[in-house]
Amino acid sequence: MKISNWLLAASVGAIAFSACNSGDTKTNGSDTTVAVTPSSPVVVDSSAIKADSAAMAAKDTTLSTANASSPSKSSRAPVRRARRGRIVIKWDRAHANDAIAMDKEGVYNRAEVAPSFPGGESALSKYIQDNIQYPDEAVNGERQGTVYVAFTVDENGKVTRANTNTKMGYGLENEAVRVVSNMPRWNPGKVNGKNVKTRFTIPITYQLEDNQ
Repeated sequence: MKISNWLLAASVGAIAFSACNSGDTKTNGSDTTVAVTPSSPVVVDSSAIKADSAAMAAKDTTLSTANASSPSKSSRAPVRRARRGRIVIKWDRAHANDAIAMDKEGVYNRAEVAPSFPGGESALSKYIQDNIQYPDEAVNGERQGTVYVAFTVDENGKVTRANTNTKMGYGLENEAVRVVSNMPRWNPGKVNGKNVKTRFTIPITYQLEDNQ
């Protein structure tokens, strides 16, 4: 190893220097004669050299391991931008002109005067947006889509029987049904001038957008 060679060279140099200093020097004209006398032998501790070599090897191994375990910039996973959710009410008027009919429970599919939320559609949208929560697990899972919540507005404007057939997971449909079930009273629908039970559906859309 390099350190062993260096120590050995230093030891040899020390022996030569010691020999030169211990000799008698005689000068005869331009010639100089050096008489070398024996000196005490220089002892090189081989165990110390081995210990130093082992320490250096261990240090090299530690550095190599640290470098190998540190991920390079190119191998790091990309940072995913934080997301947030928002709620949009997209009204579906596809059945607005369907024939008025009543089921066996006395609930109309639609009324001559449709049930309405106090303040109209804009107030209803605001109510839902202010009260619904986009579940964190849905945001983290990047789940979005529309939940269709059907419910009945009875003769007194009370909201009952809220439910959905939409299956999205992450608690999205449960949260939509919860908010609709807790809505304040509506203005009831009317048929032939009378308040009637009317079935109504609200499409609640969960959308993801990047945090700015």
